[in-house]
Amino acid sequence: MTRSPAPKADPEQPGSLLPNGAAAKAGLNRTILEAGWVQFLQILANKAESVGRLTVPVDARNTSRACPDCGHVAKVNRATQSKFECTACGGTVNRSALSHIRW
Repeated sequence: MTRSPAPKADPEQPGSLLPNGAAAKAGLNRTILEAGWVQFLQILANKAESVGRLTVPVDARNTSRACPDCGHVAKVNRATQSKFECTACGGTVNRSALSHIRW
C-alpha cells in the first residue's frame, strides 16, 4: 500500500517522464504509516500497563550513532552493523552485549 508509484516514460518526449502522482501518494503514505504506528503504540502501551510495565516513547533519530556512555553523536561511531566505538570517549558496545537487556 505504501510503495511509491513507478515512473512512466513520456512517449512524445524521449528522456522525460509523465506525471505519476508521486506527491499525492507521498501524503497518503505518510498518513497510512502514521496511523499504523499510533495504533501499534496504543496497543503496546495497553499491554504493558496490564502487566505492570511502563512504555517510554523515544525519538529514534541517531539512536544507533549516539554513545550510551557520553551521549556523543557521530556517524563514524558506528563502524559496522555489529560494532560501535565512540570517537569522543572511546567506549565500545557490541550488539551481542546488548542482547541480554530486557526491554
